Amino acid sequence: MTTEEVRDKISKSKSPEWYNSRVETFNFPYVNFSLKLEGVSAIYEFLNQQIDGWNKIANPIPDLLINSKAYFTRVRDSIDNFFASYYN
Repeated sequence: MTTEEVRDKISKSKSPEWYNSRVETFNFPYVNFSLKLEGVSAIYEFLNQQIDGWNKIANPIPDLLINSKAYFTRVRDSIDNFFASYYN
């Protein structure tokens, strides 16, 4: 699903304000990085950007970093599954 599709589903949902008020903080202390995002569409866009970035890295990805790529994919897939089942 694209970020635009997520935004469209949110706008058509019964409670778009619920989706727009969700806040998530991504903390990655091992690289001294923290990012607070508000709204499911912003979170989803960030996840897609991370996945796209990881996909641009020449294979093979070092074993140490495979979990990082999988993390972003797993979180995005969870949002996809939520929308498929419960978005209204």
